[in-house]
Amino acid sequence: MKETAVQVNERKIRNGIRKQAEKIWREKQKVWDRLKSDGKRKLRGDWTIEEAEYLKSAYGMDLEDVLVKALTAEIAVEMPARQHKAWEDKVQQDLIDFLKRENNK
Repeated sequence: MKETAVQVNERKIRNGIRKQAEKIWREKQKVWDRLKSDGKRKLRGDWTIEEAEYLKSAYGMDLEDVLVKALTAEIAVEMPARQHKAWEDKVQQDLIDFLKRENNK
């Protein structure tokens, strides 16, 4: 049975999402490996304009928001719950500012 154009597009979208998920997982593993190896708690969020534009056009997602949420979640894992609630709003804005500065370097 031959695939219709819609089925082909759906398959391509699924494959693209899977590849992006795998890439994110690999990057997350690299971050955790670095954290474990040097004992320091440094997180970085790097991206290119092309990556941000692709994610926006293909999936309608804002890469900065995705990175901020991911980094915030990683930091939150290390914090007790009572500290997390008071800290989360401030850190999200600080991360946005930091990522913009890093991207402009």
